[in-house]
Amino acid sequence: MHASPTFGGRDLERAIYFRALMDLGTGGVAGIEAALARHIRGDAPSGQVADWCGRSARAHTEPLSAWGREVRDPAAYLVRAEPGSQVAAVARHLAVAPEKLILMFDVTCLLAQPTSALETLVAGKRAGARILLDHIDLVDPPARFIEMLPADILRVTPSRMPWHWEDDRRAATMQSLLGFAGNLLMDVAVEGVDSDGQCRAFKQLGVRYAQGGWRRDHLGLLPDPIRL
Repeated sequence: MHASPTFGGRDLERAIYFRALMDLGTGGVAGIEAALARHIRGDAPSGQVADWCGRSARAHTEPLSAWGREVRDPAAYLVRAEPGSQVAAVARHLAVAPEKLILMFDVTCLLAQPTSALETLVAGKRAGARILLDHIDLVDPPARFIEMLPADILRVTPSRMPWHWEDDRRAATMQSLLGFAGNLLMDVAVEGVDSDGQCRAFKQLGVRYAQGGWRRDHLGLLPDPIRL
């Protein structure tokens, strides 16, 4: 039997957290993203955000079981991947068809290995998975590089725009991104959405998906998250 990992002599607890990818058009759960965290037993993980997953303002009061099939058998699994990843590996781990996978790629990692990146994304698309690109620099996005990639979703975090930008510039940046994505037949997802009002505002802009905070899987409904 292996001893529990410790930090400063205190036991570390292993926990799985998830957040939903909400479809702002239908209000449904388009996918589930899971992450593994280790923290001192009895303490909340460092940086844990509010238990809000985009459903409603009362979502944090709902037991996890209220999500039911949306968590146990989600419409899709969002899985972190990188150049050289094999779609078949995660499909086998989750016991799902590749069509139920949304592979998340960090654009900065793809830029460092452009040839391998393109080959990996093309292979993923051929297998039936969808491709999500994130960590996109909103100040100077690598537009020409993104145009070459067979992606389905661009995920951005509007709250990470430079603090000194005025509201007009922030709005113009989002409109430009939405126009760019639309020309490439891609949808846009936003992170850090923590209220129904924000959901409505992003929906009016034309954003397809939103993600809120992380919620702990107390009931063990989700398989262990893996990185391809």
